[in-house]
Amino acid sequence: MSLQLLETPIEPRDTSWLDAALTYARRGWAVMPVAPHTKEPHHHLIRRAYLSATTDEYEIARWFYIDP
Repeated sequence: MSLQLLETPIEPRDTSWLDAALTYARRGWAVMPVAPHTKEPHHHLIRRAYLSATTDEYEIARWFYIDP
């Protein structure tokens, strides 16, 4: 069994946060919003912390529309 190397993560300076989140979602990686300047879930946008992580592009775009 061989290990599959992950692609290099997208750097925030290379693209917008929304574009990065959508790219991760398209790769099949669930994303969730975090509170500004923290790594804590953004409880104003999601209620179930990491259980609210999703690959749904519409939901991700909605989060950025509500609180960019």
